[in-house]
Amino acid sequence: MVPVSLLTALRNNRPSSPEVIADVLRSLILRGNFAGGEPLRQDTIAKWFGVSHIPVREALRQLTAEGL
Repeated sequence: MVPVSLLTALRNNRPSSPEVIADVLRSLILRGNFAGGEPLRQDTIAKWFGVSHIPVREALRQLTAEGL
């Protein structure tokens, strides 16, 4: 579980878009906040950002394309 304070700090009060979500998730992955192979659940991430699944899905596609 990622602390809400960390998510808020990484988001930096920017609007939630697929790019912002991807940036935050990329930072969390590279900082080691997720264990290797740990699933990232769209429902959970959407709740963290207060968005629908669509921008989360786009962000996850981008991260997958980057090899993360």
